[in-house]
Amino acid sequence: MVVREVDHKPFHIKVDGKWVFVDEEVLRAHPGASAITAYRNSEASTIFHTFHGGSKWAYKWLAELKEKTDQNVDIKIKKEQQIPGHDDINMSEFHMSKEKGEELTRKFDHLRLEVRKRGYMDSDKIFYVRKTLETIFTILAAFYLQYHEHYIVSAILMGIAWQQLGWLIHEATHHQVFKNRWHNDLYSYLVGDFLQGFSASGWKEQHNVHHAATNVVGRDGDLDLMPFFATVARHLKVADSWLLSILPYQHMYWTLALPFLRLSWLIQSVSFVSSMHASFYTAYRERAIYEQVSLFLHWVWVFAQLYFLPDNHTRLVFFLVSQLLGGFLLAHVVTYNHYSVDKYAYDSSILEVYPCLQLYTTRNMKPSMFIDWLWGGLNYQIEHHLFPMMPRHNLSKVMPLVKEWCRENELPYMVDDYFTGWKAVIQQFASVASVADKMNKKFLRQFIAIRLPDQVLTFSFTILPKRIYCNYLRQLVIVQSSPSGFESRKAIRQTWASREETSGILNGHVKVMFLLGATEDRSIQKKIVDESLALNDIIQYSGIDSYRSLVYKSLVMLKYHEMHCPAEVLVKADDDVLMHLDRLQKRLDFSEMFGSPFIAGLVAFEGSTKIIRTKGHKWYVSEESLPGRVYPTYAKGLAYIISREAIPILLNNTQLYKTIEIEDAYITGILATNTTIKFLKMHGGLLYNSRVPPKGDCFDGQPITFCVHAFKGETRLKKGWSELKNQTC
Repeated sequence: MVVREVDHKPFHIKVDGKWVFVDEEVLRAHPGASAITAYRNSEASTIFHTFHGGSKWAYKWLAELKEKTDQNVDIKIKKEQQIPGHDDINMSEFHMSKEKGEELTRKFDHLRLEVRKRGYMDSDKIFYVRKTLETIFTILAAFYLQYHEHYIVSAILMGIAWQQLGWLIHEATHHQVFKNRWHNDLYSYLVGDFLQGFSASGWKEQHNVHHAATNVVGRDGDLDLMPFFATVARHLKVADSWLLSILPYQHMYWTLALPFLRLSWLIQSVSFVSSMHASFYTAYRERAIYEQVSLFLHWVWVFAQLYFLPDNHTRLVFFLVSQLLGGFLLAHVVTYNHYSVDKYAYDSSILEVYPCLQLYTTRNMKPSMFIDWLWGGLNYQIEHHLFPMMPRHNLSKVMPLVKEWCRENELPYMVDDYFTGWKAVIQQFASVASVADKMNKKFLRQFIAIRLPDQVLTFSFTILPKRIYCNYLRQLVIVQSSPSGFESRKAIRQTWASREETSGILNGHVKVMFLLGATEDRSIQKKIVDESLALNDIIQYSGIDSYRSLVYKSLVMLKYHEMHCPAEVLVKADDDVLMHLDRLQKRLDFSEMFGSPFIAGLVAFEGSTKIIRTKGHKWYVSEESLPGRVYPTYAKGLAYIISREAIPILLNNTQLYKTIEIEDAYITGILATNTTIKFLKMHGGLLYNSRVPPKGDCFDGQPITFCVHAFKGETRLKKGWSELKNQTC
């Protein structure tokens, strides 16, 4: 259960040759919650029929949405950022003509109908009564042995029960047991939340997406195991130095980590269920009370069982043996089938050929009577992925049909013994570990070079924040501060960058850091080191800090984003400005420019700002450095926003244009000249050399002012922040 962050922006899916527009209202009402987002702007016909076969309501809603959707749409697929030279690590490419893919999809539809005709999609209720009673009696046997002081054997039985219950919640959330959705939900609350301690809805949220986009990087949340494991090399782009020091050994400690899977899922379940009442999705809000009560009762009986043990040492041993054994028995199954095979890129065409998606990304385990029981039927993982709503007891029956279908269509059917598959998993992690090792050796030991027309700017990072996980970061805010600016940094941390203020923005996916140059004052440097150790938000580089080096400082800022923390947007701010990051995000969301290269802020359009030629002036620029009379379009430097897509463009252009000492004009203007970067003016949102007006410009009943400049000192920053927060329309 790796519950992922979900983008709720509107998108399209294509079903049976017609586009369907999925806006926020449709997404909220979707019973499968975020699973539909795995096919954002993609072909989704077969996956729709596979997941909704027999649902008249789903097909009726689909028809209504098709009628409302404009079919003349221009769909753009997001391209995954890549690490040059490493993209082939654990990654495969899918090459199949569109005609061949459509032919295979039609043939699979015939197979799907044949399987349904044979009754393989119908469950045997007696089978599930037996399996349910089997796990309940295993728990009761553990209670009995505990009562008679056979504590270790009791704990082992509990671990086995935890694992077997895992297969039942899996089947209930796939709606394999009953035809009625509500009956499956009730059953999942019993075997999942109450008996197992796993959230049924949390399982669905993760697992349905996994089925919809198996082993597709950026869509399948099961592939994102950071910070401790990287399944593909591109995940290393968000790794900090401490991660790069351990990831080279991930293939060695992978197996040792398997027992902790259950504990991880228990923690995630508590977190998920506790917030269900406030979920984006209607289905989760409606089910919240059922799961919250069921999960609460689970922990009541678990703690009661521990309470009746004789002492704390026995309680600890019993808890660890039962939980870690249950975790290992679950993990050795669920990690075998997909981590042992290659992955596919976000925009891979394999998503459009559903049977190939499942066959190329799944490995079966050789069956036997014991394995069928221990693995809960998931040794038939290929069959399960092709027919996710097929009951466990029919998977072995459909296997010969699937193998024959694969043979006829010259498609792979991977099946191995356990140790062959386990070694393949280890090899996958070892391949990424070797890349991490190479990156680790280069991380802080070499100078970083930025090529300029007349020189090469070289520097190294001397202080970096530790354990900063940037994989889902929406805003990276870098405040440019002087080494001696302790007072301003303290005030910013206590006001607009405080944990209280940032935790509620984008679910906390906002980081504020301070960028400093070097200082020759040893006492100041010692205080900076202490500040960094205590607060973990300082970035320092080797260049001496001065006003004349602001251009270099901003280039270092761009390089930090590119190398260490590629958030969706980079926000640059001076340490004498107030930032209301929540208002800023709302302005950005309204602009609908995400996914394209843009620069936003207080934009000075081309021709509006003259170049100052007076020698001795603070903003003097020579004719040789920058010919012409006026600056190109640029964003003023009190604060500006650069999208992730624009940063590589700016860095590539450093070798084309000479630097000038006017930081904002150079970084956001000159480097953006003759590029695809667009400018987003946010006038009214940024106030230059100003006080905070009690009433500001508003949109939709809310103030739009998110940045106010010229607040030097702790007292003024705190007073100004109070005024900005309390601003009205």
